[in-house]
Amino acid sequence: MSNRSLVTSLKKFWRSPWGRTSQTILSLAVLFFFARMVDWSAVWSDVQLLTWPWVCLIGALALLRNLWLGLRFQLLVSPFARLPLGQLVEQYFIAGMFNMLLPSAFGGEGVRGVLVARAGVPASETVFLILLERLLGLASLLCLSAVSALWFPPAAQWLGWWLWAVVVAGVVGLWGVFFTRIPVPTFGFQILQRVTDIITQLRAHRWQMLGVFGLSLVLQINSVSISIIIGTALGLPVPLAAYFALVPLVWVAMMVPGAPGGVGLREGAFTLLFTTLPLLAIPAESSMALSLLTYASLLFNALVGGAVFLWAANRKHS
Repeated sequence: MSNRSLVTSLKKFWRSPWGRTSQTILSLAVLFFFARMVDWSAVWSDVQLLTWPWVCLIGALALLRNLWLGLRFQLLVSPFARLPLGQLVEQYFIAGMFNMLLPSAFGGEGVRGVLVARAGVPASETVFLILLERLLGLASLLCLSAVSALWFPPAAQWLGWWLWAVVVAGVVGLWGVFFTRIPVPTFGFQILQRVTDIITQLRAHRWQMLGVFGLSLVLQINSVSISIIIGTALGLPVPLAAYFALVPLVWVAMMVPGAPGGVGLREGAFTLLFTTLPLLAIPAESSMALSLLTYASLLFNALVGGAVFLWAANRKHS
């Protein structure tokens, strides 16, 4: 079997029901592995430290993420269509609900892709823009982690040069795509020709792409702030720079296809970075409480998304 055939077979399996089931089982296995490391009574004691003022602040930040997401995509899609901000925020709330029901963050993105296409954006542009949005989000997470690691030496030593290499490669790649006239090779494929046409349109709005990246950074700072507030409420001895260096890597881990809502991947990443590795070495129970409360904030957002979904469905049929 050729390498291309092998890759094609793996992709088909990964997208099949058996493949998605395997992803979920693997994520749950990771959760079980790290769950065995903790005293759950101690985890519950940590969770009880969260008072209602903290809960309200965390919930507000979780909901605020949808505004940044809406603003970012509104700017990204503006060369092709002008979509109302309220409509986009509504779509992100609904996508947030599906993210908790379908495997990985890409479950919600598929649902949102359908909603954006229904709003009048051609399907090819919709798919490309959502993928580009994800890539810019990944780039902003890695940039935030790399820069913050400079103020947290243990993370800088552990991450080494490879993270900066990835960041530099990503920045150079994005600059080459949007700020140069280097032709994008199509190799005779019609779909790549369509991608080239879309990139050509985006190059005429290159400064807006910088704005999209800037909003991505604002979004990631918002996301990290949720964990900072939770850690502060729990009294964790974690420096501010450590949160900004390590939590973005947790969000990167959650982008890997796995169980609905990133269950298992998030808990494993938090425990690995905050407890197992010699970076902070806080108790495993505290890492697990930090992870579960971060998950609770996303679950709260999903519940609000469910209410928005029902309201939108009722509005459509009324």
